[in-house]
Amino acid sequence: MSFAESVIIGSDLPELRLPPITRANLALFAGASHDHTPIHIDIDYVRQMGRDDVFAHGMYVMANMARLLTDWRPQRNLLHLEGRFLDIVNVGNALRYTGKIIGIREVLEERHADISILVVAQDGRAVMSGKSVVKL
Repeated sequence: MSFAESVIIGSDLPELRLPPITRANLALFAGASHDHTPIHIDIDYVRQMGRDDVFAHGMYVMANMARLLTDWRPQRNLLHLEGRFLDIVNVGNALRYTGKIIGIREVLEERHADISILVVAQDGRAVMSGKSVVKL
């Protein structure tokens, strides 16, 4: 039985757990993404806004959502990814990414898996949800 044939509806993807987010993570992501929005990197700016600290880029969280998928299947097999931001991700949050196969379909003689994704912080808050299509 091939890998594609072994994947069934209801299967879980291998979980991705990341260490707590640091300011260094955010600075590196800002440089890589060219997103230097002050709310993500300038503590003085966010304190003037009444917040205690900077918070993570939504796309940083989503980029790691893609990593959940590409740790499981090759990047070239990632056909679609969408996300919904649910809550702010603070410096120090450790995120857990989970995925579940919610559908499998044949498309042009290929098997595609529809995947539901959830990102949860260490305090149990759901911070992002998403959907993906991955070629098996």
